[in-house]
Amino acid sequence: MGGGAPQGGGPGAASGHPGLTPSLPPPQPGPATGPPGRGAGDGAGQRAGAGPVPDPHGPPRPRHQPLLLPGLLSPPPVFQDNNVLASLPLQYSQQQYQRQDLELVVALSVTLGLFAVELAGFLSGVSMFNNTQSLLSLAAHCSASICLSFFILERWESATYWYILAFCSALPAAFEILLFVSVFGFKRKPL
Repeated sequence: MGGGAPQGGGPGAASGHPGLTPSLPPPQPGPATGPPGRGAGDGAGQRAGAGPVPDPHGPPRPRHQPLLLPGLLSPPPVFQDNNVLASLPLQYSQQQYQRQDLELVVALSVTLGLFAVELAGFLSGVSMFNNTQSLLSLAAHCSASICLSFFILERWESATYWYILAFCSALPAAFEILLFVSVFGFKRKPL
């Protein structure tokens, strides 16, 4: 064959011009198995009387899961800048920015400390089976997740975070501390 002959089912082969013969049969309808050139109709990936040969690399696996991990582990201060800027006037100094930034960092640190108190109470068994603490903690943390979503997405002022902290973190932690005192101080059952 000449160098100018179209390969496969090109435009010359489909029109039926004399002297132009395709080297491959036209593709058959059906799912392709494998890389280009090894489709279902070219005969290169099939055995007589058998279905398509499986891909040697195995079935496709999801590869996006490792990419989700950094998003889950990214700390909240990534979004901190927007909330600090929302707390400042249009014309502000570097000192004002640093003061607002420090205030938000302190609030986030207090939140982590209160969460550690709740976690310690739960893991020690003090509040693990206490229905009141469970309901209070569940309601507080569900409302906190909603409020923090709005806090980040709507760029609320950083002072608003203190209200979220008071109602959604400090309240369950204070009840947890009362349970600690009740169980370890007065030797009462955790229930």
